[in-house]
Order: sequence, then C-alpha cells, then structure tokens
Amino acid sequence: MKGANTRARLLDVALEQFGERGYGGTSIRDLASAVGVRESSVYKHFASKQALWDALLARTTQDFDRESARLRDSLAKSPGDASLVRLEFLAETVLAFFRKNPAAIALRRLLVVAQNQDPGVGQLLRDRCANFPLGLLTDALRQAGIDETEAELWGLQLWGPIYLLIDVAADDEQRAHVLLRRHVADFHARLAA
Repeated sequence: MKGANTRARLLDVALEQFGERGYGGTSIRDLASAVGVRESSVYKHFASKQALWDALLARTTQDFDRESARLRDSLAKSPGDASLVRLEFLAETVLAFFRKNPAAIALRRLLVVAQNQDPGVGQLLRDRCANFPLGLLTDALRQAGIDETEAELWGLQLWGPIYLLIDVAADDEQRAHVLLRRHVADFHARLAA
C-alpha cells in the first residue's frame, strides 16, 4: 500500500474503530494491524494518535459540511408554506439525512462516542447534529410566515422528536416512518390551531 492510499485507509479504519471504541479504546497497534501495516508506517503518516484523530475529525467534518450544504440548498428550493405536505417533506428529508447519509452517520457516530473526552467535540456534535437541523426547520417555518420568536419555539417542537427518532427507531425504518408521520400530523394540527 503506497502513501496516500495508506493514509486514506488508516483514516477509514480509524473512523470505524474510534466510532466503536472511542479514542481511549483504540490503539495505534490496532489500527496498524487492521490496515495491514506496521506501527511505524502509521507514524509516517501521522505524528501521533492525536494527529490521526485530528485529521479524521477534520475529514469527517468537511464531508458532513459538504453534504449539509447540499441539504440546505435542496430545502431552500422547495415551496415555503406550513402545509402538512411541506412539513412532512421537511421532517422526512432531515430524518433521512441523519439516518442514511454516510457523511452524517459517520460524523454523528464519531462525535457521540467522543463527546465526553473533549468539550470541543461535544460542541461540534451540538452544532452539526442539533443546531444545524434546528436552524433548517426554523428557517422553513419563518419562510412560511411564522413570527421570528415563534418560529424558533415551533422549530424546537418539530425537531426534538425527529432528533430522538434517529436512534429510537434505528433498526426499524417502517416504525420510524410511522412515528414521524404521526408526530408531524400532531405538530401541524397544533400549529394550525
């Protein structure tokens, strides 16, 4: 395995292992073994385990940011009303992003495991996986004509259960879809009242 390929493979394996075992539970020896190289080869590409972690976090965050920009652009092109159809579209799109987009899945998994080791990681998790989608939904509600302050409160009410559904129905797509539709219908009824 040559230079750039080894580096990329190390980052791929690090994503897997850090995502499963966390930073403290993953060793350079484990990573080298999984890639099929010597430990010294790892250090040719990364000065330390921390340097490997930093490179992995940077790559994963960049991937997420690129995909989240696509999501933002996609939602901005759809009509801006607060109809049940529109709210279902928004909710399903945001849920699918976090459940099916490889970049979103990878970053969230990595950050959830590592959030307690570094306050910066916890903040990154909140920024990308809570505040970003909340902002998307709040902006959509503002575009639908809901007052600025009210839009934020309604956005929280819409986003909270969706955020929980990312994990609650993790292995049951049908259950997630049923729960999401029921939540959005209830949300829409309260919003219209």
